[in-house]
Amino acid sequence: MTYPYQSKKTFTKSDLKTGMVVEQRGGVVKMVLRGTREGDILRGIHGYGRLDTYNNSLIYTQTYGTSGKQFDIMKVYNQTNIGANIVDHSELLWERVEETEEDKKLRELEESIRIAQKQISEIRESRQ
Repeated sequence: MTYPYQSKKTFTKSDLKTGMVVEQRGGVVKMVLRGTREGDILRGIHGYGRLDTYNNSLIYTQTYGTSGKQFDIMKVYNQTNIGANIVDHSELLWERVEETEEDKKLRELEESIRIAQKQISEIRESRQ
């Protein structure tokens, strides 16, 4: 089955459907189950988590220990077959792409250069 959001750069909580598989930042894999007695949940081998503890960008919003970052959803799969390893039998629909420290530094430097070039242009124009 092909989903319309396979090519999307963003994936939201409302895009998650029952039977999809998510992989959290910490590597834990869970299945999406909508409309259970407990509400919409992510079910894993060792229990479940409530989907309402995530924001629309699939970031875990509760504090667990020092943070909850290990529960952020990093990948979403369409389960294509049941097997010993769910991810091996699934089609990757979406993967979170995060800015690395190098990317962040490069972006900041480029912005600094852009600002400096604008200031240089303004000074040159004021001299004329």
